[in-house]
Parts: sequence; structure tokens; C-alpha cells
Amino acid sequence: MKKIKIIGISLLLLITASTALFADEEFDKEKFLKTMEKIEGEVGRKVSDASAKQKAQTQPVVAPSVAVAPNESIAENKSYFLKKGDGLKIEVYKERDLSGDFDINESGTISFPLISSVDAAGKTEDQLAEEIAKRLKRYLKDPKVSVRKDLRRSGLIKDQLTTFSVLGEVKKSGEYEMKEGITLTSAIAISGGLTPIAGDEAKIVRVADGNRDIKNYNIKGISEGLVEDPLILQGDKIIISQKQSYVTGAAILGKVQKPGIYDAEEGMTLIRLIAQAGGLSVTADSRKIRLVRNEDDKILIKNYDLNKILSGQIADPIILGGDKVYIEESFF
Repeated sequence: MKKIKIIGISLLLLITASTALFADEEFDKEKFLKTMEKIEGEVGRKVSDASAKQKAQTQPVVAPSVAVAPNESIAENKSYFLKKGDGLKIEVYKERDLSGDFDINESGTISFPLISSVDAAGKTEDQLAEEIAKRLKRYLKDPKVSVRKDLRRSGLIKDQLTTFSVLGEVKKSGEYEMKEGITLTSAIAISGGLTPIAGDEAKIVRVADGNRDIKNYNIKGISEGLVEDPLILQGDKIIISQKQSYVTGAAILGKVQKPGIYDAEEGMTLIRLIAQAGGLSVTADSRKIRLVRNEDDKILIKNYDLNKILSGQIADPIILGGDKVYIEESFF
């Protein structure tokens, strides 16, 4: 409509200009052509401007292009959905009896108080919370439910392991690796428990930032609840002491009638020590007797055959304070 209006105006201008020129007594053709050219140029510019304006008003607005990241919708993020075997922490606001830990079983459901079985596998945490809340409305007014996946119980976070060693008077000394949170008494139990000649003192040797720290703990006090059971940390070394009487006595362990510590009086021999311990048990292997001795900070181990000692083939060894004698079991 505007384009027609502009053309009409331009025609009117042409007629007006022509009339003015022809009204002159002398017709100047060259002047006429220049005037027409100027008018046509002006008309063309206005038509072009009007056309562009009209086009801008009628064309749909297109937003500038923006780079869009790849679609990361929930549907594509499979780890977002709950699955069989997942551990869940479900809380119902102000309802402690309905809150707790739940596991998605092999059928993909959880067993929930009041509402029995609920489908969980394939749902998101929010979807499951909505489903539980919906079904609880039969029993509670406007229940508020939250569901959170327990990453540790779901296997997404691995338990950290603590490596430590137990030495001294335990039945199975050595290096162990257990979950974080292990205590001194647990470490002793894992290493087979205390030997009959174990003392009440345990040392924990810990190296942190290049510094060596040693702390002493009373095992009896811990067992009686009088002393806190300390946590064992990565790299700790636990040393279980010997009974004070063992410093001047000798221990005989294993397959004897009365294992324990006996006075290592002057002239004590292996045969006499075995006799004080009540003799060998019926399951003892008389050919496998070990004598362990600390000498100049070194551990010396000697093996003896009791039959050869009794027959006079070898001498009856002298027993010193601090010696340990182990009588092994016979499997024949």
C-alpha cells in the first residue's frame, strides 16, 4: 500500500515538473531530462527504503545462532538412573521410623514401610521420591520425601585400605591391609591375637611428614574400657611387648601340656624346660622343635630333634632368659 502511495506521489511530481517546464516560453530539453533523472532517483530511493522497511516488519525474527553443547539430557545419562543393587538413603521429613537405608533388590524394587514394594530401578532419585510420597499420602499428611544414592554402598566409591604391620607378641605377625577405621584391638585380633608371653604394652610407631612418633598404649586398659582404642593409620607399625617376667624367663609354646613362661635358672636345658611344661602333647612332633633367641639385635633360629638329644647324638642345648621354644604339631 505504501509502495503505491509513493509511486502516486512520484507521478504527481513528474506532472508538476512537466507543467512547470512546458509553461516556459522556451523548452529546455536538457534541463527537463536532468530534472526527470533527479526525480526518478529520489522516487527509487524512497521505494527501496519503503520496501526494506515493509520486509523487516513482515519477516519473522530469527535469533542469532548460538553454539549448542551436545545434548546431555537425563535420558542419555544412564548413571543418573537407579539400578539393581544400588544402596539408597531415604528420608521422610519428621518420620524417623520411615527413614533409613534401603537396597534395590534383584527384582528392581525396594521394600518400604507402610507401602510395601516400590519399583525403583529405572527411576531417578526425584521420581522415586515422588512415587513414595504419593503412596504415603494415604497415611501421612503432605509427606516430604528425599532419596539419595549411597555412593559407597552402590560401589561408586571404593573403600580406602589401610596398610599396617603387627610385630612382637602376636600369633601371626606381619603386614596387613584392611578398610579404614580399624583400631588397635582389631589389628591385634586380625594378627591372631596375643601370645601367652605378651605384655600389656603396645607401641604404635607412626611416621608423618618425615617425623617418627611413638606412642604407648595399655592393652588391658583398652579392653576394660579405661583407655580409648586408637585408630590405626596408613603405614603404622604396631609392636606388642613381652611380659616383664619373660626378660629373665624362657617361653615354651605350641604342643606341650602347659605352655607358658618358666624361670631360666642357671643350667636350664631344653629337656628340663619341656619337662617343666608337663611334657609334649600327644600331637607334638618331637623332631620339629625350634629355639628362637635374640642375640646382638639379631634373631637366631635353631632346629632340634628331641629323639637325637635323648639318644645322645646331639647335646641338650642350654636355655637362656628371653629364649622361645616352639613345639610343632605332627600331622602323621
